[in-house]
Amino acid sequence: MRFSVQHATNFTNMGFGRKEVLKSAELVDKLGCYYMTSVQCHINWYPNEAEVFSSWIMASELANITKTTNIGVMVTDVFRTHPAQIALNSLHLQRLSNGRFILGLGAGEAANLSDFGVKWDKSVSHLEEAIQYLKLLWGSSPRNKVSFEGKFFKLNKVFLQMPVDSPPKIWMAAGSPRTLKITAKYADGWIPIGCTPKLYKKQLEVVKSEGREIETSYNAYTYISKKDPERARQFMDVIACVQCLRPEIFKEYNLEIPKKLDFIEHFKIPLRKQKSHVPKAMSFAQQIPQDVRLQTVMAGSPEDIIEQVEQWQKAGCENLCLQFWGEDYWDSIKLFAEEVIPHFEES
Repeated sequence: MRFSVQHATNFTNMGFGRKEVLKSAELVDKLGCYYMTSVQCHINWYPNEAEVFSSWIMASELANITKTTNIGVMVTDVFRTHPAQIALNSLHLQRLSNGRFILGLGAGEAANLSDFGVKWDKSVSHLEEAIQYLKLLWGSSPRNKVSFEGKFFKLNKVFLQMPVDSPPKIWMAAGSPRTLKITAKYADGWIPIGCTPKLYKKQLEVVKSEGREIETSYNAYTYISKKDPERARQFMDVIACVQCLRPEIFKEYNLEIPKKLDFIEHFKIPLRKQKSHVPKAMSFAQQIPQDVRLQTVMAGSPEDIIEQVEQWQKAGCENLCLQFWGEDYWDSIKLFAEEVIPHFEES
């Protein structure tokens, strides 16, 4: 079992920015027990005063200050940055990090697209084509010019002038039936969000359906606390109420989620409208037991967290990508490293 540290929406919500990302990444690298340190690819997020950085430049900074930890962008889309530029950026980061870069891709999010006037219709079709496009470019050279004739993207006997021994891995943020199949066909890794271990195990069957080797991860909002485990659970239940809004989970309770509250639909809502959406989602989620809701996150004492990790391990997850919350972010990283990770190194 591996563990990674995500600097994502948790970071902006806590009021952290570039300097804190650098401090966190240095700490993670020094501890030496985390698999990857990654950055979000957002243009904006809560609160309005939060500092939101460029994912590509931030990842470059992390590549320069770390020695062993993998570096990830988790995740970007193929609308704000053209796939040709994503291909080149990724190869440059792969060289800069000495082969430690992982590219996370997703279908896109309204907060980064709609609010900025970026058109993103047929987003999953764009994503599927873009992955094929990227892989072709990564295999190109002056002696191996490549062509591609897609509906959205095209290549005409071109190549990239950035020699790299091996291309980066592509991890997919997939949760819908179609994106799961695309993951199975093309990706090197899978990093969903908003799952219970039971749903994860079911979706993993689709991800593994092509018989390819795929690294399995989960984006886990995490609050670890020795002082007040109950406070950790109550705090994380707010996040869990949104994360758990999946029809597959609610069917077990004979409940049908209104389409506008479905967790997958959450990504289609512009940021300016989410303040009114989240309270409705939280209210609806109260219809299922709290212990079920909390399965989509991790919360409690180190002993509680170990039990929760074991459930993810049994579901087939190989790497938990942790978005830490809590009264002391830095102590959380150390506490997890000291009291949770050793349990899985020994087993």
